[in-house]
Amino acid sequence: MDRTFLLGVGAQKAGTTWLYQYLRRLPECNMGTIKEYAVFDTLFRPDLFPRRPVNRLRQLSKLVETHLEQARSGEGDAPPVQPLLDAMDSVALGLDLDRYVPHFDRLAAARPGIRMVGDITPEYSALDAAHFQRIREMLDSGGYRVKVVFLMRDPLERCYSAIRMSDRNRRTETGTAKTRPAHARFEREAQARWCEVRSRYDRTIPALEAAFPPESLFYGFYETLFSEERIRELTDFLGVSFRPPDFGHRANASPREDEPDAAALDRVRAFYEPTYAFCRERFGQAFIDGIWRHAARG
Repeated sequence: MDRTFLLGVGAQKAGTTWLYQYLRRLPECNMGTIKEYAVFDTLFRPDLFPRRPVNRLRQLSKLVETHLEQARSGEGDAPPVQPLLDAMDSVALGLDLDRYVPHFDRLAAARPGIRMVGDITPEYSALDAAHFQRIREMLDSGGYRVKVVFLMRDPLERCYSAIRMSDRNRRTETGTAKTRPAHARFEREAQARWCEVRSRYDRTIPALEAAFPPESLFYGFYETLFSEERIRELTDFLGVSFRPPDFGHRANASPREDEPDAAALDRVRAFYEPTYAFCRERFGQAFIDGIWRHAARG
């Protein structure tokens, strides 16, 4: 197999958007215009992500209506086509899994020299071993060498960043804000199901290792990712060329104006003790305590 498929499985708010944007610049990569295909989380875990299909169809409907209005009036410039095409692909892939591998085959054949395509969807971190095994078998049979990248971040920091991002997106999309600010809601939100399933690295890693061989897995950390040394390790793992990264740009950053109080942090830290304990054991206590500011709270 001379084609690599990058399966990015998270974590949310751990550098996945930055990584996608970096890889898009490499000549032998075609990551497409969609970063998060969100196919397998929707298919395998509808209990956790029930709104995905509705949101996809709603987005497509809005874009179709925009194009219809312009076509009817004949006035002004036509809306950009790519968002509409992306929305159509997203809906189609979500409805028919048989379209998944052929979609990436088209990306791989788009120009000479492409050696890697991929799907970076942080919500895949919520899948279990059987799901990952099915994904591996599907991609293997499609002629791809699967490389899995899982980036992690201090769970408390990851949760707080996700909460702030959710608030930012709400303001952008609806023009309204939550009644209580992110720091005041941190304790409740960080322990809610939507945050927990994206933060339990102690569940994701065993599931990955039950489905993929060690040489197919790359574990990274948001706190150490942004260095040439670490990016070289990653590009070597993927088998693609290294280009000097732009570390001055932080993708998808959210404003951070206030902090949760210490008591709330302590209680959430206790909630995620299994994750901190697992990572200390797996990657070394000194290493984890050195990069995760909340690890030593336990």
